[in-house]
Amino acid sequence: MLAARAARQAGAFDEAEHHFAAIRRLQPKESDDVLLEWALQCAAQGDLAPVESYLRPRMRHGAEEGPLVCEALAEGYLRNYRGPEALTVLDVWQEQHPDHPRLLTLRGDVWRHAEALGKAAECYQRVLELDPERDDARHWLALCLLDGGRAAEALPHWEQLRGRHPEDVETLVHLARCQYQLGQSDRARRLLEDVLIRHPDHVVALRSLGDILFQDNRLTEAERVVCRALAVAPWDYKSNDLLARILQQQGRSVEAESFREKTRRLEARWKQFRKAARDMADRPHDPALQCEAAAALLDLGYDDLSLRWLLNAVHIEPQCRRGHELLARWYEKHQDAERADYHREQARALPSQPPTDR
Repeated sequence: MLAARAARQAGAFDEAEHHFAAIRRLQPKESDDVLLEWALQCAAQGDLAPVESYLRPRMRHGAEEGPLVCEALAEGYLRNYRGPEALTVLDVWQEQHPDHPRLLTLRGDVWRHAEALGKAAECYQRVLELDPERDDARHWLALCLLDGGRAAEALPHWEQLRGRHPEDVETLVHLARCQYQLGQSDRARRLLEDVLIRHPDHVVALRSLGDILFQDNRLTEAERVVCRALAVAPWDYKSNDLLARILQQQGRSVEAESFREKTRRLEARWKQFRKAARDMADRPHDPALQCEAAAALLDLGYDDLSLRWLLNAVHIEPQCRRGHELLARWYEKHQDAERADYHREQARALPSQPPTDR
């Protein structure tokens, strides 16, 4: 059970499930401790529906259990983009352990997801003051600084991370982005080219290299690189926007406009998703909102999260026609004809629902 907990806290959910399977073989009748650990596993993965009402009353149960419950619930709320609820849970944890590094990291994650990069950076900075060896906090601090236009502050962190993890692709890509923002274009380009030799389908590396080539007016090369990014992630609106600008610079206005239109559609889907996520702070168990968020995520390439919300929507409301329609589409996309047919038949048997405003 302790091994399952350690795996869960490390994000290794499949490994944790392996330990739970061993527990069930050794102890067919689950004890209260095992039931709690299983509930924490479900919550941390974002599968909140079956366990939320069981866990929430336990947030203040003792110096050990309470923080474990708060941690798992906060992770689950974050995975479901329910930031305000995650903050509420973290406030309970803070009453008991105001300077716990994991609590501060999760609070930083909430602010980062809400694009409040300054607040997020403050949380990660405090984690590093408490424990300078926390490379996860250093990574997110550096990324918040970089994306917040503070590349000079971010650079020492990326360099330190590279020294500790010289083969970590995310560190190398963001270090290159940082160098580029500081005017070190040649160094950034060489670093990205080296990354792409080993990781030829890394979307951020491809897009970043394409941007550097575009700024250097190497338009043919830039177009080729960005098209590679779009072949991997056609829903990436930043790559679509960059390709539109590259094509426009070459005088190919009609082609450029098609990618600008695609960028607008993708940005609209992101807005739709963010609105649904904000509304879920007040109506977290509304299946219609979950379907709206899932539909947007499906178009944006976040298939796993989309599926989780769709399954949750039909769990809450088995007669949710929109949920079954989207599940049919999801399974069809993933070539599971049997499940697609099942949900299509479920949708046909239900009355039509009024369209949602978009």
